[in-house]
Amino acid sequence: MRRTFLIVALMMFLGSTQVFAVNRFYPEWKKQAKIGRITDSIYSAVQVRCAYGARTDGQPENCGYAARGVTSDEDAWLLYEFTYDVNDQLTLRQVAFDAWDNYATATYL
Repeated sequence: MRRTFLIVALMMFLGSTQVFAVNRFYPEWKKQAKIGRITDSIYSAVQVRCAYGARTDGQPENCGYAARGVTSDEDAWLLYEFTYDVNDQLTLRQVAFDAWDNYATATYL
């Protein structure tokens, strides 16, 4: 009985030091990172606007991304213009950096 207790106690001690070593050297952000937290922080910091033009299939002609709090007339938007083929498949995505209010007249590359 004593021998079993000592073996169990030794195993628990060795296990706890191993956990301590892992926790001590494991980066803090990896311990705290959870998928929910990561995606929440990404999406809550960015606003997205889309323009559909004459399209009725739910695919946008233009989309813009900016940090939360940026107004639509500030030149701080990453703009995308999408081109589709006759089968409604995306064939080209062009990029511009301008204000969302200027998405129709921005110079896309």
